[in-house]
Formats: sequence, C-alpha cells, structure tokens
Amino acid sequence: MNLLNKKSFPFFIFTGAVFLILIVVPLFETGMFLDGLIYATLGRNLSEGIGSWWFLKNTHLLEATFHEHPPLGIWIQSFLFYIFGDYFWVERLHAFLLALLTVSGIISIYKNITKTYVSAWFPVLLWSITGIIFWSFEGNVLENTVSVFTLGAVGSFFYYKNNKNKLFLILSGLLILGAFLTKGPVGLFPWGIPFLYWLVFREDSFFGMTLSVLIIAGTTLLGLGLILFFNAAAWESFQLYLEAQLFSSLKGERLVVERYFIIKRTIQELAPMIVLCILILFLKYKFNLQKLREEKYLKYSLFFVLIGLSATLPMVISPKQLSFYIVPSIPFFAIGLSLLVHSILENFILNLNKKYFHILKAFSLLLFSGSIIFVVLRFGQPGRDIDLQADIAKIHHHPETKNLIHVPNELSQEWSLFSYAYRNHHFTIAPKVENATRFYLAKKGAKNIPEGYAKVPLDLKLYDLYKK
Repeated sequence: MNLLNKKSFPFFIFTGAVFLILIVVPLFETGMFLDGLIYATLGRNLSEGIGSWWFLKNTHLLEATFHEHPPLGIWIQSFLFYIFGDYFWVERLHAFLLALLTVSGIISIYKNITKTYVSAWFPVLLWSITGIIFWSFEGNVLENTVSVFTLGAVGSFFYYKNNKNKLFLILSGLLILGAFLTKGPVGLFPWGIPFLYWLVFREDSFFGMTLSVLIIAGTTLLGLGLILFFNAAAWESFQLYLEAQLFSSLKGERLVVERYFIIKRTIQELAPMIVLCILILFLKYKFNLQKLREEKYLKYSLFFVLIGLSATLPMVISPKQLSFYIVPSIPFFAIGLSLLVHSILENFILNLNKKYFHILKAFSLLLFSGSIIFVVLRFGQPGRDIDLQADIAKIHHHPETKNLIHVPNELSQEWSLFSYAYRNHHFTIAPKVENATRFYLAKKGAKNIPEGYAKVPLDLKLYDLYKK
C-alpha cells in the first residue's frame, strides 16, 4: 500500500513526528538511566573480550560477574558494539532499532485484524505518548527487547490462526524463549494467548486450545532445557540468576514496594490513551455517527486488553515492582483501545474534506520536518547527569589517573558514578580494595580524608579528587 496516496498519510506523518520528539530526541542525548548504562557497559565489554557469554563483567579489574538478568538482551547490544565500535550512540542505535521493531509489530498486528492501514497509526500514537514508553527507550531497559519478542509471539499466533500451520506456534514459543532469556519469567505471559483467544472467541475446541498452549510452552521449555543441559556455563549462570534476582525478589530481599503498586502505575500510564479514546467515542455521538457499529472489534479489543493484563497482573505476587516492568504490556493495551474507535477513525479519515486534508498534510509535514531538525540539533547534547558526566570526564583527562580510583564506603552505592566511568572512559571507580591506586575520590567538601592524601586541583562540581 502506498501511504502517500491515501488520506491516512497526514496522520502517519504526525505520528512519526510525535515518535521523533518524544522517543528519538531524548534517546540520542547523552546520559542514561543506571540500568541501561550497566547493560550498555556489559555489552561493550563483551564485544571487547571482557567477560564471557554467560559471565558478563562490568570492568576488567574486578572479579564480580553479572547475573541480575539472563544475557540475551545484552548479547544483542554486544553485537552492535562489535559491528560499529565503542561510540556513545551504539546503545542508542540499539534502542532505536527496538523502537522501530515495536512500531512494526503494532502496525502488523493491527492491520491483520482490521485488514486496512487506514487507522493503523493510532495504536502507535497511543503507545508513543505513554510516559513510561519514551522513558524506557531513553533508559535502554531490557523491557524494550522483551516487547519485541512478545509482540512477535502474538503476531506468530495470528499467522497460525490465519493458515493453521503449527510451525507458527513453534515460532511463537521460540520468541517467548527469547523474551525469557532477556528478562526471565516476565516474558512468559504470551503462553496464555491461545487460552485468552479461546475465552473470548470460542472458535476452537478446548482440546485444540490446550494443544496450542502445550506446543507454544513446550517449545519454550524444550529450547531452554537444551541450552541448560548442553552448556555447563549456561546452567551455572542460570543458577546464579535464580539466586541473585528471582528468588531474592520473591522473598522481598530486594526493593520492596506496596503490593498493588504495579496496578496503580499501569492505570496512571494508560490514562492518556484512555482519555483520548473516550473523547473520540464522544465525537461518535456529537457528530451523529451512531450508525457505525464497533461490535466487530469489541471482542478483539477485549482480547488485547486481556493480554495486557496478563503481562502486568502476575507481577503482584512479587514484592519487587518497578514502573518500567509494565512496558511490554503497553503495545497490547494500545492495540485493544484503538480497536474500540477504529470505525470512527476510519470513517473520519476516508470522508475527510479535501481542504482539511491538505491543511493536515501541510501541518504534519512541517511538524515532521521540524522534529527531524530537533533530533539533529539535540544529537550528543547533555540530557541527564550533566555534572556527574562532566566530573568523570575531567578526572579521566587528568594526566596521572589511570585504571582504578577508590572511594569511601559512603560512595559504595554510587552505581551511576562507577558505570559512567567505565562506560564512557574505560576506568574503574570502586569501593576501597587491596593495593588501590594513589587516587581517592570523595564527595565535595567531605571530611575524614585518609591520611597522606592531598587534594588534586580539579574544578569538579560533585566530588573532590585526592592523590597519595
């Protein structure tokens, strides 16, 4: 389909502009959320031979290895570092590609249901304006990778429904395995897709639905079993992951929040798209469009909302809940809510007055052009942690500082400090270790500096550097 010749063109361009402004602009600025910074460092290090596939390392000077999550998402980042080298934009290119794949997945699934692209821009718009989404890509979190895999799993299920080829169920299971190897059990929610489809549509027999679930889940489990059975390093890493992350989270030994935090946060994040859809439904009555019947898509809408809920509600069992854990659910909520207003949007677009079409086209092209300019102007500009990054750069460029600088116990949890130092400049800042170097870093104006250290005359904002 040639979008340039369709009345939906201005709406796709407008959505593209929103995507660029909200997601791409902050994505290519410097500075990053701690978790994403760690993942980028691990991926870069692996591409340079520091650490191994199943035993990732934050720095070549410390022995500790990373087992907070399964490694597939970091392997993917590592592949891009291997191709392009060590540049600040490589992890951002990785996140950008994931965003494009997510958009493609949303449009593909939506078109599969509606059989038209006319309003396929709308679920992408709803997804793009969700706060946790544009934050998640700026933050380079693993949930972005999980989203791609789980959207692919749902898309594969729809291909199976269209042609009854069970190979697509196997493909769905493999994509769910990819989600699991990226972030663990939170990626397994698409196992329930056949059941939810049966629950809503009742097209298949209960036996047929059960068989589909068994094929999808069996493929995932078989693939995981083969990896762990034939690779001793993978098995050891998996055990360390269970101890470091999964079991400790369920026991409440990690960050603990209110039990229903994830539900409240999901409602907050969905509020903009819910309000927008309610306004569109109001227009249906305002402009006497009652003849448009949405029943055709009501069941599909319910189906996708249930998928979104299946991706979020199980997290209630864990005392550890963070807002970005809901990221993989947002595309399904966006598709489900968009289907509620599909006929209204389609009718509006196809019957759009020629004059207004050209006005919208001109406006959307102008906005899109401006957003591209904005992306270029902001590329590489400071985004977050400006003073912290500046201090680390000045320390790095001091002629005598080399591989390792140690810090006092009160800075032992300053993970952003440690991560920026190694990701941006390949030097290690860590709590005091044996045979530490001559350099010591403390907070600005800190007292009780160890004996024998003299302050280095550097113009730092947050810290003071001392030399023995």
